[in-house]
Amino acid sequence: MFFEGRRFGHIVSWILIILFAENKVGHCLNLTNFEVPSLAEYGSSVTLTCEFDVGSATLNSVKWYKEEHEFFRYMPSNHLTDNQIFPLDGINLDKSISDQNHVTLMHLSFSSSGTYKCEVSTDLPDFKITYRSKHLSVISSPKWGPNITGLSPYYAAGQMINLNCSVGLSYPEPRITWYINGRKVGRHEYIVFTHKEGMLVSAWSTLSYETVMDDFQNKNKIEIQCEFVLGDMNVTEKSVSLASRLMTKKSVQESALQSLQSSGDVCANNRLYQLLAITCILLYQNLW
Repeated sequence: MFFEGRRFGHIVSWILIILFAENKVGHCLNLTNFEVPSLAEYGSSVTLTCEFDVGSATLNSVKWYKEEHEFFRYMPSNHLTDNQIFPLDGINLDKSISDQNHVTLMHLSFSSSGTYKCEVSTDLPDFKITYRSKHLSVISSPKWGPNITGLSPYYAAGQMINLNCSVGLSYPEPRITWYINGRKVGRHEYIVFTHKEGMLVSAWSTLSYETVMDDFQNKNKIEIQCEFVLGDMNVTEKSVSLASRLMTKKSVQESALQSLQSSGDVCANNRLYQLLAITCILLYQNLW
């Protein structure tokens, strides 16, 4: 009898566990889709998404927070209005298309940046809460840049390369980095300057780099790249690359002949210029 009683007790326990599990599944609360963009442009609009499944339970509320401050609440049990909006700096809601699954923020400002959280709860008796959050950064991309100026078509090994790279007004502050043939240039070889207008910042950098013969290993070419990112956000990375060739006897002759042909097209009667160019080529051939 003792063992039969224990067996019966185990059976009852398993039945209770199964029934409890079925009850939990039937009233399961899950966030099925949560979308908050990582980046958004200043002045634009974004839609935040929070989709969920309450199972057989009854929805109590959907609440949206920015930095733990509530700005939107959806309550189907509210007989006056389903939606409640609470004023908050940086939040400008489009009320016409904000509902239990979506909120749309218009005219984003820099104060709209922050961590956004969607919190969903079910009604009694099994009152449950779940939430998810993500950070949104509002940026202002530059209207131009990066632009490289000062590059010559040819450089000799040991010659200094002096270049400028500039980026237009943006937010956060653009951080400029130089690369030579894909290799990051040491910070001591370039200087970065900034200019601030309100919240926006423009930047420009001057590079002073002494070439070595190894820089021209790729088909006698050297590639210079200027890259910027906004603040610490690598997803905003943008770059521009230009290339120059190693100065050789052949490259100097080609350059001089191209200049000669160009001058001939522009000013066919300028014999003095043509004779001077030919003289320079001959002198260079003898001195190389």
